[in-house]
Amino acid sequence: MSFHLRPGRLRRGILAVAIAFAGLLPLRLAHAEIGDAATCESGTDSSVVVAACSPIIEAGGTHELSLELALDDRCSALNDLGHFDLALKDCADALALNPDFARSYNNRGNAYAGLQRYSEAIADYDIAIRHDPAFEFAYYNRGLAYQALGRYEQAVEDYSAAIRLAPRDSLNYLARCNTYAVAGDAAHAVADCNKSLELDPGNTSQALNGRGYAYLRAGDLDQAIADYDAALRLNPSIIGSLYGRGVAYARKGHQAEAEKDISTARIMDPNIDREMAAIHIAAPAGI
Repeated sequence: MSFHLRPGRLRRGILAVAIAFAGLLPLRLAHAEIGDAATCESGTDSSVVVAACSPIIEAGGTHELSLELALDDRCSALNDLGHFDLALKDCADALALNPDFARSYNNRGNAYAGLQRYSEAIADYDIAIRHDPAFEFAYYNRGLAYQALGRYEQAVEDYSAAIRLAPRDSLNYLARCNTYAVAGDAAHAVADCNKSLELDPGNTSQALNGRGYAYLRAGDLDQAIADYDAALRLNPSIIGSLYGRGVAYARKGHQAEAEKDISTARIMDPNIDREMAAIHIAAPAGI
């Protein structure tokens, strides 16, 4: 399962990392002009953002958008596209122009996290937070990095800080739900996933997936199956829900259903056994 790092800009990009849950952000930008400053700064389609920012960067900035902002925007977009090494260079160039630029430290941290260089990511998030103590996304992203390193208590502290800064942001509760569940604290996990569902009732598949995982960790198999069923009805591509439901079926002795779910999950993601084992969920021997 994977979560999304959050960029230090208005646009929310899509950056999958091998931590926690999976999610989708279906916003698309239909059209934008190459070199358009507004699209470079706040576009929602990462490929279009790169195309818009690059001429501005080549020109050394414009009167509409400075070079450091264009570099940072392209860094964020390149992260979204998985081009982490290129993103590192753009954010480093932005920071050379402005060493106090909190969002570039956040975005460079995202690039390090995408490369699974979590200690370096945390160092950059630390700097971002020092420069901007109210930077919600930097706390959230640092929480993901701590979680990837198994430092669950610190991850919970960071998600809690993000919640204090943005108490209506459902993603912060969802992330903390996941960390509590991985750490084996099902009661707190379920409470946080319930809060995420309350805050964002129109986008529930990931919170249902997370709550199903918490119930599975707690051994509440019927509730786990019910939540996984609901998540998969909304989004059949959540592989972790399919695998988790299969494990729950296996523990209930429903062998045929277990084999069907787990084998389908393995077809969809050949690495799913390793990914689920990392969060303490394993298929029984013989499946």
